[in-house]
Amino acid sequence: MNRVLLKYSGNTIYVIEENGIDYNTLKDNLAKRGYKIIPVNGDKKSLEKFFPKKYKETKENYLIIIIENQPSRHIVEHLKHLNLTVEWLLSILNVCNIGFCIYNKEQYLAYNNIFQNITELSHESIKNARIGTFLSDKSRKSLKNHIKKCLDKEISKFSVDLEMKQKREGEKFYKFFGYTLNVKGNSLGVGYILNETHHDFDDPEKLRINKLIISELNQAFRMLNKIQSIDIHKMEKDSKEKIINKLAEDQPNYSRVNLSDREYEVLILIYKGYTNQQIANKLYISKRTVDFHRSNLLGKTNFRNTADLIRFAVQNHLIIE
Repeated sequence: MNRVLLKYSGNTIYVIEENGIDYNTLKDNLAKRGYKIIPVNGDKKSLEKFFPKKYKETKENYLIIIIENQPSRHIVEHLKHLNLTVEWLLSILNVCNIGFCIYNKEQYLAYNNIFQNITELSHESIKNARIGTFLSDKSRKSLKNHIKKCLDKEISKFSVDLEMKQKREGEKFYKFFGYTLNVKGNSLGVGYILNETHHDFDDPEKLRINKLIISELNQAFRMLNKIQSIDIHKMEKDSKEKIINKLAEDQPNYSRVNLSDREYEVLILIYKGYTNQQIANKLYISKRTVDFHRSNLLGKTNFRNTADLIRFAVQNHLIIE
């Protein structure tokens, strides 16, 4: 049997081929998307070079903290410790080509390497930049307005389309998702940015998946930050119930939702206004089966009616309006 092993690094894919496989079609298709293929010999020495036995730490899996921009020494120490905890999360963001940053109303406080790649700014430029410096005037005003509302707690999250000052060929807009983050009593912002090079904004399904990934990763990041923020010494006199309530504060239900493919199809059709019988006809299943899926959807999300279910699904990006 013929086999091909692939290793991805940046925009390069290393191909280890056996039995003289012709991979020209693959090479041509990937070239159109900005990737290049480099053949690698299948001998042991070459394999050990590209697939080391032990994982090697790289800066790509860590948050780049801008020490000079931190509001206080306590936040610097907090982010340094948090950096070690969220290495796996940053690794996922890198694999998914999602930019990540932490900021206040005026400056960037930390970022990942994908954020730097998207903005095409040096570390010095990001350090000295005001929020939205790399954006067009209209986009910068929109982003700053949303960030202000978020950090002032008028809203808890937002998403905006942005346009860069210097646009790469074939790229026009970027999508930015912002959330609040409490660090040592300071209200900061967490942002995730997608670009058109690695994400198809015209495909609703792919956009929905990206939103779900960002939402889930941010929830994990937020909870790790909250756990690290707990001062055990100050809480020794508190009851266990207060500690549990502090950890569970504002935790959304969607982290526990696990919909099947069929349940998701039913949810989309409910959102579009189809009756149970119309859904049954469209999916070639019985009305009784649709009733069962609808009941499961309400049970998994802990809602009593369809209106609340749809509102929840929209707010948490399970479906796109």
